[in-house]
Amino acid sequence: TLSSMTPSSGTRGTVVNVTLTGTNFTPQTTVRLPGEGAAHSNVVVVSPTQITVTFTLSSTAATGAHNVYVVTSTGNSNFLPFTVN
Repeated sequence: TLSSMTPSSGTRGTVVNVTLTGTNFTPQTTVRLPGEGAAHSNVVVVSPTQITVTFTLSSTAATGAHNVYVVTSTGNSNFLPFTVN
């Protein structure tokens, strides 16, 4: 389950360090950031309740909300919106 994301927005052409908070994260948990021009890297499962990740937003990234979620061995989490400005 995802409960919060900080920050929850970023500007085209920037790199944003994001912290995801939730439950039941394991070392195998992965992060998904769908959307054209938006990529993620440096996923670190800090604890069962916290993940850090880097979002890279190209200068041509699609603006608006991108639904971020995590994938665990038991399935996909709920979505939280990350807004690209």
